[in-house]
Amino acid sequence: MIGGIKLSPELVQFNLFSGMAAGLPLTSVLRRMARERVNVTFLCLSCLTDDAKTDIIGSFCVSADDFPRVKQMVDAEAGAGHRVEILAPVGTITLFPHRHSFVLLGEVLNALAKAGIPVHAVCTSLSSLAINTEYRFLDRAVEELEKILDLPVNHAPFRPELDLKTAGQ
Repeated sequence: MIGGIKLSPELVQFNLFSGMAAGLPLTSVLRRMARERVNVTFLCLSCLTDDAKTDIIGSFCVSADDFPRVKQMVDAEAGAGHRVEILAPVGTITLFPHRHSFVLLGEVLNALAKAGIPVHAVCTSLSSLAINTEYRFLDRAVEELEKILDLPVNHAPFRPELDLKTAGQ
């Protein structure tokens, strides 16, 4: 039993790869995005270390509408020693596990893998589990997850409902 599932609108995921010696352009990009009031819907930072070097990967998602502006910011900050990967369109599946253990994470990832649904990034907090995949797979991912998860009878809609009263204002 989980508390619910939410699906994001269409997003773009940026993955910034940097060697430790080259510095991390992510900090500068996020600072510029904050100044220009661009909402970050997903953020994850990881390090890969081997004997020879340390690589840093910063991943974040923004609305597809913000893509052109953010791409310009990333291009301006990422120089030599950096690599940028852009995944689009992506979507985030957010699960609200309500005190479930990491067993849930394993079961969810296993169900998506068996269904052939790619996972581009995963992020957890105390109250949610966020998984990025290709946008076109969101509905199918929910179908697969409903096979292994119990949702409350009165759960909220998976996607935000359009408010027709305020949409035309």
